[in-house]
Amino acid sequence: MRQAWRTLREVDLGAIKAEAEQRFGLVLIGEPRSTAHLAETLSARPGQRGAHPWIVQLPAGDASGLQAALARHEGQPRLALLVTRSVEPGAEAQADLSRLRAAGVPALTVLLVDGAAEILGAALPRSGETGRALLPAEPDAEALRDLAPALLAATENARGLRLALARQLPALRGPIVEDLVEEVARTNAGYAFSTGLGEALPGVGLALGLADVLVLTKNQLVMAYRIALAAGREGSPRELLGEVAGVIGGGLLFRQIARELVGLLPVIGILPKVAVAYAGTRLIGRTVQLWADEGQRLELEELRGLYAEALAGGQRLARELLHRRGPSEPSAARRADGPDPAASQTP
Repeated sequence: MRQAWRTLREVDLGAIKAEAEQRFGLVLIGEPRSTAHLAETLSARPGQRGAHPWIVQLPAGDASGLQAALARHEGQPRLALLVTRSVEPGAEAQADLSRLRAAGVPALTVLLVDGAAEILGAALPRSGETGRALLPAEPDAEALRDLAPALLAATENARGLRLALARQLPALRGPIVEDLVEEVARTNAGYAFSTGLGEALPGVGLALGLADVLVLTKNQLVMAYRIALAAGREGSPRELLGEVAGVIGGGLLFRQIARELVGLLPVIGILPKVAVAYAGTRLIGRTVQLWADEGQRLELEELRGLYAEALAGGQRLARELLHRRGPSEPSAARRADGPDPAASQTP
């Protein structure tokens, strides 16, 4: 475990923290009542009300107001939401889209229409739009989850902005963190798959094992650190990692490392390696998310249930990766199945 912490020295944790704490500009354009409701729903926190001060609300077609808002956040990540009840953008919306495109600002159209999903083509982005989201006329925090796919696509090349949005706007936190966990789980699964194929080469398999566990564990720890930042946790990188270790270190993380070590031994097969790497990462991600955002600690039975669910997903992913690889690695395929990792599901 001490070696796992040493590997974190290679990661610039301060830079990740700076990304999460950076200022951004979120411009909401549309009818004032609709933008006000959306701004307050995005910003809602227990015991607090009102819109986040970094959210700018403008009426459609306000060229000077939009120019001033973009200038105010020059040099910072910027994102615009065009809030409308019309499926097709009008002249003012098209003009706003042109101004945003010229400024290099991603623009999502948020269509507030009950039953909009039933309108043929309503979800397809129009010219100048980075993406579209269909929400009910009066969206609550739960409905805003439907904004996540378009938002994640629009920030694909601005991952730091995702952390900042999650940290400042609680309504976006769940989908952004869930996407982060899934991404890291798949990355770890893919790494376990690639090392598993490497074991098919004479003399390579025995060199794998502990080094691979350290790679997976580093990814998990950095993921947990990002989740804590996304949830608004304060403290230096060392302090935050210490808190994270306290949450998942009560046997859970250490058992996961041991499980991965067993899973990465050369004799066990590819599918269990991939399933275990994926499931363990998902379990750690969910555990940290519940602690960081809600202060909740999972009971053992809850952990078992989450692990079993994640393990099933990991097994499906493992078979998918093996299928993509094709029959070109017969020796690996023969040893792919190995023992069933679900035989012992206690995390």
